[in-house]
Amino acid sequence: MPKQHEVCETCYRPITTQRRHLRVAFVRVLLRLARQDGDGFVHHTEIAARVPTARDFTILANSPWGLIEPSDKVNGLWRITERGQRFVAHELAVPRYLEFRLSRVLAEGPPIYVAAALGEFRYEGPQRWNEYLKTSYWS
Repeated sequence: MPKQHEVCETCYRPITTQRRHLRVAFVRVLLRLARQDGDGFVHHTEIAARVPTARDFTILANSPWGLIEPSDKVNGLWRITERGQRFVAHELAVPRYLEFRLSRVLAEGPPIYVAAALGEFRYEGPQRWNEYLKTSYWS
């Protein structure tokens, strides 16, 4: 979908509509956060070091995804939400993409489960999924 341009009446800058997809790199961030111990918070630099293609992973905090949340106490710390845990456990589907304009969600894509978001995995039940999550690829 091409970006639509309008001009802001106050600053005369272009206003664009952007479509953000739930990419494989974002799912890898979720899998990494789901395996954390303790309070589950991870600094964004560690996430960027482990999954360098997911620099803009904070988009996962936006509603209606709501898959991660920032720390209230320390800037730069993120953890997976209960909703994110349910998505990783293959219990919840989320929109494949979101369309934004001025930080507001305008439209949602069709629902997708985590295995489909990964693209390389065919879901065959919870036992096989748990084995897949334990592989060294996600560590």
